[in-house]
Amino acid sequence: MDRTFLCATAAATALFASSSFAQDSLETVSTSERGSLLIFPDIRAAWDGGEVVSDTLITLTNDAPAEVRVQFYIVLGTNCVSYDNAFTLTADQPVQWQASSGRALNPVELNPILAPLWSIDPSVLNPLGGGDIEATLYVWATGITNQPIKWNHLLGTATQVDYLNQTASEYAASAFQVRTAGASGTDVPGAADIETGYGTLALDGESYSATPDALLLNFQAPGDNLDSLYSGGPYAVEAAGMELVLQIPDFDLFYDAGYDRTVSLQIDIWNENEIKFEGTTNCFSCYSGLRLENYPEENSFPIAILGTDAGKARINAKQDDHCNDSEDHSLLGVLHTDLVYRRSGTNGILGLDRLSTPLTGIGSQPATVRYPLENGGILPEELTGS
Repeated sequence: MDRTFLCATAAATALFASSSFAQDSLETVSTSERGSLLIFPDIRAAWDGGEVVSDTLITLTNDAPAEVRVQFYIVLGTNCVSYDNAFTLTADQPVQWQASSGRALNPVELNPILAPLWSIDPSVLNPLGGGDIEATLYVWATGITNQPIKWNHLLGTATQVDYLNQTASEYAASAFQVRTAGASGTDVPGAADIETGYGTLALDGESYSATPDALLLNFQAPGDNLDSLYSGGPYAVEAAGMELVLQIPDFDLFYDAGYDRTVSLQIDIWNENEIKFEGTTNCFSCYSGLRLENYPEENSFPIAILGTDAGKARINAKQDDHCNDSEDHSLLGVLHTDLVYRRSGTNGILGLDRLSTPLTGIGSQPATVRYPLENGGILPEELTGS
């Protein structure tokens, strides 16, 4: 087996994505293009003793020579509770803020961007001030009446920082472009219904870029005891584990108290000998973040079952009777790989790192994001209590 599997996988994924979107850059979601809607599948923060021990730094940029209003929704992964805000990005403006506090690092005059993650659901923190939160962030361009507009000039990244392990990794947001005719700033046809009070983002390949039908995954088998994944001179890099984060983009944001939608994962896995394994699954709502070795039985990810050092998988989200109220949905995902740096031939650890890679999608399956047009953001005093 090629010991540079991990690094080659990331490079191949990026190359595949860029080449496919060069042929038709608007039809399906991209992590290399600008968009009018951005979805960050994995936003997280953790606390210990009341102190932040890990966080996500979110960067959003408007690369157009004109200002634009953007609408935000943060959706908690545990219970699907959502919270919103909105503000205006000036021409060519980047903004960066912390998920834990919801406050901007640059420019500070935009504060607050969003509510602190812990305040959206205080029950996640125990009496000693410890706990963690996972969430999804939606951001899209709107007009003065909060209606969706065409503005394929938004791009974003999420940088996850682990202060205890002194590691950080970054992934690009999933960008959906408006495909309808018209210049930047024009309304998306049929996306605002004044009578019902709904705004609708149809991720169907006609109005907005489409969500994928399935996700592809290349992985290192849990339990693999390879000497190294990459060796350069006296140093080696090893994979210490992989976490697969999956998110259901379909959402009705009118239900800010929680909007459940449930799927049954159907994961087909192949080892390096092209032997297929079926039966790996999981039932979840809103958000799932599991290390590969922690998937429920039947789990074919571990090397003891897979039989080879590495494998590949195709992930679908389907209706299944063993998952109550489950339905077919599209998915977005990010693979986090923990890395260990060593000096070749030794057991001592020189350093830790993490690699975050958005999953590549194939095919297309429509998804819908709906929200109340009357929402236009929160006032700062709502967060401060003044």
